[in-house]
Amino acid sequence: MYGHSWGGALALEAAARGIDMRKLAEYEPPYAGEDARSRDVGKELDARVRSGGREEAAERFLARTGMPRETIGHIKASPGWAGMPALAHTLSHDIALAEAVPDGHARSVDGQHHAPAHEAVASIMKEFFA
Repeated sequence: MYGHSWGGALALEAAARGIDMRKLAEYEPPYAGEDARSRDVGKELDARVRSGGREEAAERFLARTGMPRETIGHIKASPGWAGMPALAHTLSHDIALAEAVPDGHARSVDGQHHAPAHEAVASIMKEFFA
């Protein structure tokens, strides 16, 4: 299975729920950065949500993934941002899912950003799923 961005989060959830899959590959799932997988981060986000800071929790989650501040600004200015604060209470669960991945490893794709060219990831996916 291949998941991109939040699709990667959904793929992780499917795997955690026991959906049978031989391999799982993801491109820029919302789990990265130095301490994005920390339980303390999950607790911090939950506290922000409980105190009414849903938008702040969503923004903080993105920052903790290593996303540049400028990119977060673009996301917040997009029409899709309106739904992010509504999902803020799930972010600590997303972190817990990321911690549960056995034998995970990361790989960079030179010259690509959040929306990679298909040809840039195709050979990597072909090799991984072979």
